[in-house]
Amino acid sequence: MNKSILLIGVVLIFFATTTLMIFMTFGGDDEPEVTTEATTETTTEAKDEDTSTVEVSSEDVTSDEETTANTDDGMYHELSEGEVAPDFTADLIKGEGEYTLSKSAGKVVLINFWATWCPPCCGEMPAFERLQADFKDKCDIVAVNCMEDQKTVESFMDENGYTFPVALDIDGAVEVMYPTDGIPYTLVIGKDGKIRNIFLGSNGEEEQYKLYKSAIEQALEN
Repeated sequence: MNKSILLIGVVLIFFATTTLMIFMTFGGDDEPEVTTEATTETTTEAKDEDTSTVEVSSEDVTSDEETTANTDDGMYHELSEGEVAPDFTADLIKGEGEYTLSKSAGKVVLINFWATWCPPCCGEMPAFERLQADFKDKCDIVAVNCMEDQKTVESFMDENGYTFPVALDIDGAVEVMYPTDGIPYTLVIGKDGKIRNIFLGSNGEEEQYKLYKSAIEQALEN
């Protein structure tokens, strides 16, 4: 009798152990499958989100052709004789109003770019005073100061007794339209608004006076 009970107990233990092992084996396989599916779904969603972001960003990217076109439209090139002089408007010193190049249409114009810190510029200034006296209303003379403050420019003019018109280009807006390697930079513009002569640098008052006077006289004849 005792042997029978012991045998039954051994059989039950073996059955229970076998069942537990089977359950653990198949149950353990299910967990990785669930985890794998969840990881795949997350990765797919992440990829979808990344693709969507790239598509939205690409709409805001400007093409190379558009960028080049916009850049070309905003650039000024070095001027040459025969070209139409770019129009501009600038404030005159001492509250004398504004100077607009296009308002001098039909007249000869001499435009000089200068600064008080430029010795060659200052050296030729008396030539403009003489030219203004020579031609009076026949030729408009305007000296465009390059990016200095109004007080500095007005003090310089007063100290030297100059009376010809001086325009302020404090922000460099006019200078950008007239690119140059240096100053003084002077242009004589004909009655048709085209550039007739370009002078870069200075050889002193007397020499520049002769050059500018000759250029103005020739422009007045045409």
